Amino acid sequence: MYYKNEELLLGVLPEDPDKALSVGQIRKYMKSKGLAFWFTEKTNGSTANNPKAQKVRKEQIDATAHQTVYRFLKELQDQGKVDYRKETGAGVKRYFKKSKVS
Repeated sequence: MYYKNEELLLGVLPEDPDKALSVGQIRKYMKSKGLAFWFTEKTNGSTANNPKAQKVRKEQIDATAHQTVYRFLKELQDQGKVDYRKETGAGVKRYFKKSKVS
């Protein structure tokens, strides 16, 4: 993972497990701040004037961005910098930054 992506992601995550964020919440925050983890729309001649193709392309971009965040979180979890708690019933993982232990 690029250092900049790690820094951005750790800057978004809270240390309090009760305020942990889902991947969707992380992406929404990052997008609102104009930061990483989503990809700009690139159209070519085949999708430029086709709304249906543009919708499919947007869904592909969103899925790729979601997978990217999951991959970054997994790397940070493997490094011991991030952990998650699973929401009961919903099956949603909410991530938080681990407190630094000296």
